[in-house]
Order: sequence, then C-alpha cells, then structure tokens
Amino acid sequence: MAKTTHTKKANEPNELDKLQFDYAWKWFCFHADQRIKMFNYMLIVFGIIVAGIVNASRNGTHASAIAFLCIVAGVMSLIFILLDRRNRDLVWLGEDVLMDLERRT
Repeated sequence: MAKTTHTKKANEPNELDKLQFDYAWKWFCFHADQRIKMFNYMLIVFGIIVAGIVNASRNGTHASAIAFLCIVAGVMSLIFILLDRRNRDLVWLGEDVLMDLERRT
C-alpha cells in the first residue's frame, strides 16, 4: 500500500490562522448582534417614554413632570449613543482583524 502524504499548498491557512479567523468572526458577530439588540431596546424605551409624555400632556399633568420625562429621554438618548459608539468601534475592530486575516490567507 502506498502512503499518502498531505502536502500543504502555499495559500492554505494553517490551524492558527483558522483559529484566529474563527475567534475574530465570533467577536464580530457578537458585537454586531449586540448593536442590533441595543437599537431595538432603544426603540422600545423611547416608545414607552413618548407614550408617557403624550399621556401626561393629555391628562393635564403639571409641566414640570412632562419636562422631567423629556430630560429622562435626553439622558437615555445620550446613554444609547455612547453604547452604540462603543459597539460600533468593537464591530469595526472585528472587521479590521477579519480583513487582515483574509489578506494573509
């Protein structure tokens, strides 16, 4: 019986490259998914806050309570912006690593 030997092609990725690519892909997917979920939560939170503002204004609630709800909405939007910026940067970092790994293989 003849022995078969596996010869490695020049462009074939090694095990370390495959492991790095898998890790980078999971990193990208996790943070991209987290960014989408955060956007969905933002829509829900702002829907609740807007419903509260509309309901408060229809019931003749004091203007300071409505202003407080508007301030809460502004603070929440700032928090969501900061979280989205963080997730965006992490997604971009994953993209950069994936592009570098694809160029090398």
